[in-house]
Amino acid sequence: MKMIAIVLSIAVSSFAVSGAFAPAWAAGSCKSWLATCNSRTGGGSPSSCSGKYSDCLQSGCFTEGKRYGGGTHCGLKK
Repeated sequence: MKMIAIVLSIAVSSFAVSGAFAPAWAAGSCKSWLATCNSRTGGGSPSSCSGKYSDCLQSGCFTEGKRYGGGTHCGLKK
């Protein structure tokens, strides 16, 4: 019984952590990461988002800005 509680606790924690960094819809494509980037700039500098989007279309990877951890997300639908 204790083992089941531990496994369940780990599964719930993993799910919570994975959802904390990006919305589920943002994980699958370059276009969705572009939308995330544009929403984060709040009308600021969308040119930085355009450059990241162009890079993503070539490589399938989108790198977030330093302000948001600088994570690189690969295997995205171009």
